[in-house]
Amino acid sequence: PRLKPISFSRTRIAERERPSVFMHQLFPAPIGPSCDILVVDDDATLRAVLKIFLERCGYVVECAKDGRAALKLLDRMRTRLVVTDLFMPECDGFELILHLRKKAPDLAVLAISGDGMSDLDVFMGAVRQLGVRFTLKKPFSLTELASLVKQAMREAL
Repeated sequence: PRLKPISFSRTRIAERERPSVFMHQLFPAPIGPSCDILVVDDDATLRAVLKIFLERCGYVVECAKDGRAALKLLDRMRTRLVVTDLFMPECDGFELILHLRKKAPDLAVLAISGDGMSDLDVFMGAVRQLGVRFTLKKPFSLTELASLVKQAMREAL
């Protein structure tokens, strides 16, 4: 059957031409609310600082202490961006990213790590190969974080 065109500003696009993946399809049937950003880090102080800073930037932020806790949260809610440390106990950032790529391949991810690791460039290269477009080395400034988050949110679904 022929679909009726829908008008978006000056461009007319048929319904069948719209993107087939919407946020509600990434994580089906969320029970709880949604948030803009999910921060995942085993360092409680850093989690708190990032949450306060990003909330002051106007985002709705939730936090998880590791990848396993993040996956449990994502079963109940939706998010537009995951900011994750790479090295954590239980389920680390690499494992979390692999799960996210299977469940929601288009979800924006910002990987953070560092603190004097000699092989950090190798690890950051590895996450880029997993489809992570945004990376940030510790220590970082809040200005750097805000800039990357803003860019990632613009590109998020």
